[in-house]
Amino acid sequence: MDEQVVVYDCVSRLRKYTYFSVLDVDEFLMSRIRPRHDYKALMKRLKNDYPSAGGFMFQTCLFFTDWNKTSDVSDIVVDQYTIRTMPVWDRTKSVLITDRVLPSSIWTHGFTSRTKYYRRKITSKVAVINHYRKCRNEWMKNGKCLPQLNTYTDIAMKRVIAMYGDKIRHVRNITIRG
Repeated sequence: MDEQVVVYDCVSRLRKYTYFSVLDVDEFLMSRIRPRHDYKALMKRLKNDYPSAGGFMFQTCLFFTDWNKTSDVSDIVVDQYTIRTMPVWDRTKSVLITDRVLPSSIWTHGFTSRTKYYRRKITSKVAVINHYRKCRNEWMKNGKCLPQLNTYTDIAMKRVIAMYGDKIRHVRNITIRG
């Protein structure tokens, strides 16, 4: 199925909400300011800080599943990887303010704001998208994924799993049984 059809369907269904984002199941918005994991507070702050924004674009931290797992203890895949790249602007993801964007302009990696609003890039000090994925073929060098990059240990998702792991498992179980 064409990915854009799914995006338009979501836009139509979610148009009554204040905010909208097109994220894959392996992508997570991670607030880096307090209170952490309070996304309503994050969006309220961003909207107040940037009153002319139609939406907010976030850098991506890549956690490659081709790199070694750092833990086999958890049954939740994103809890098994803590090595990431620096935040990059490649294939950004956004959170949109629904009534400030043109619905027909929303796609997986961007949007067009209505007149008088604009796209606002958010610094990685405020929030990022954690993306857990396989390495792209074009990034492979001598059988290794981006060997030239500096990597960092990031345990932020471990804190999320500690807080919400039981709820995540419950949703996963009812979805699989569904």
